[in-house]
Amino acid sequence: MQLASPLNERQIAVLRWIHEGCPEGRWNDFTYKTVAIALQSRRLVSVSKRGGRWKATIEQAGLHYLEHGDFPRGHFPKQRHHRRRVTAYRPRAVFLSAGQYANAAVPLPPEPACDEQTSSTPPIRPARALLDEVLAAGGEIRRESKDGPRQYSSLVSAINRYKMAPEGKRLVLESGGSWNKCVIRLEDGPRWLTTPVREVVDAPRIDRWHPALRALREAKMLSTSQTAEQRILRMVQAVAIEAEARGHPIAAQPQRYPYHHQQSEPAQLEIKVRDHRYLVAVYQKFRIAPPPPRYGQARKRPPPQAVEPLGIAIRVPGTNRSPYLLESWADSNALRRRVEDAVPLLFHRMERHADREDARREADRRAQIEHQRIREEAERLAEIQHAENVRAETLRSQHAAWREASQLREFLDAMTATVDGMSAGAGRHAAVEWRDWCRRYVNDTADPLGKPLMMPTIRRPTWEERIALENAFVHKLEQEKARNQ
Repeated sequence: MQLASPLNERQIAVLRWIHEGCPEGRWNDFTYKTVAIALQSRRLVSVSKRGGRWKATIEQAGLHYLEHGDFPRGHFPKQRHHRRRVTAYRPRAVFLSAGQYANAAVPLPPEPACDEQTSSTPPIRPARALLDEVLAAGGEIRRESKDGPRQYSSLVSAINRYKMAPEGKRLVLESGGSWNKCVIRLEDGPRWLTTPVREVVDAPRIDRWHPALRALREAKMLSTSQTAEQRILRMVQAVAIEAEARGHPIAAQPQRYPYHHQQSEPAQLEIKVRDHRYLVAVYQKFRIAPPPPRYGQARKRPPPQAVEPLGIAIRVPGTNRSPYLLESWADSNALRRRVEDAVPLLFHRMERHADREDARREADRRAQIEHQRIREEAERLAEIQHAENVRAETLRSQHAAWREASQLREFLDAMTATVDGMSAGAGRHAAVEWRDWCRRYVNDTADPLGKPLMMPTIRRPTWEERIALENAFVHKLEQEKARNQ
């Protein structure tokens, strides 16, 4: 989707609504504002938020589009961009001795000139098309690709890097629930409440240091030069002040150095966002450069280590007491970016992660409550069904006993006829005695109708019966819940 492509029905409806003076009660949600921003990017309307009040007015090009169904001629003039090649900043490898290592300076990426364009030109057309599609969809789209989120990560990064999204907004790329699905969402960008990090780092002096940095200022950073140490301390100072301004408790992390690695300075601060704990580590990055060749000369001793300082990095490592979160940013010579510019993303990511975890916990809590409710309902229904099963079982057993008693009476009738035909004597007396006992047994024991009729006593179910009934009702209730949703 390009800027010159025709408007869809949703955009035309919002454009006509703005032309009518924005009457109230037309829209049920806030997505019309994102559509208005998309129309503003095409110079059809003007959107204002002055005084905290949202207002939109139609431009002449918007009136022309409503009358003719097309943009005015020459509305999108072609501009020729003159590219000026800029040599990328490349730090040189420096061979340092043990005494010179402590004073190694960290090269800062040069500031980009206003009239210069870096060698990494952003993909304007695909990125703009993706942004317009997100705006037209109301701020969120879902995509499915065999490459997963990797197909859109470069476009989302370009949109955020070159600030192509509306003011105060940025695109976020998230997983869509599986490896081949992703969600591209327009969200509020990071905000900074206190003094910008660059001003804190570049200030001549710090009047008042945060109390949590007292032990850190007195400690010695093993893998950091003196010049970089001041920059790191000031960045940690800015992070601590911003955390307090946002209402997040902070605490200094104890500096332990067993099994220390040069590229992973221990975390300096612990920030708690509600009940989520995050560690923040700011450290200096180095790279071991290969030594220069020694043509025709034998090596009598190992060459000195070539240490190339790359800049400062900041990371949020995972912890055992909070859900896993790992984010990192660093100075980038290719992008001409200092890590200070990425510090606002630190709080943005931590707060968004805390919100997601809270939402996940709330969803788990509700799911647990719903599962417990379904389980209790299944137990109640299983108890009722077990009583019905016992009554049905008693009915079938009585019916079987009655049929058996009926057959036994037929047999007794035949037995009586045989006994009546016998002559008097000891044999007939014994047969009569046996017939009388059989008749008493059939009438008193075998025939259930010869006993008092009443509701049977419900026995306790066995473990197998109870589990089978409860699981069956749980499955049935879950299916009914899924159909109703």
